Amino acid sequence: MFILKNRLVESLLKCLKLVARPLLMRANLPMVTWGYAIFHVAVLIHIKLISYHKYSIMQLVFGH
Repeated sequence: MFILKNRLVESLLKCLKLVARPLLMRANLPMVTWGYAIFHVAVLIHIKLISYHKYSIMQLVFGH
């Protein structure tokens, strides 16, 4: 059970990093804001999971 939870957490963290890294680069933010970016991405993923959007997370953030 512990191994399964560990894998789920690692998978979630990987997903958060995959979205947060381009978000930071595209917004030209310093690495100091990494924690805020991770938190922001977690909120966006939660919003996307509980509601229907026809746009991606990046499109919702940057309005493209």
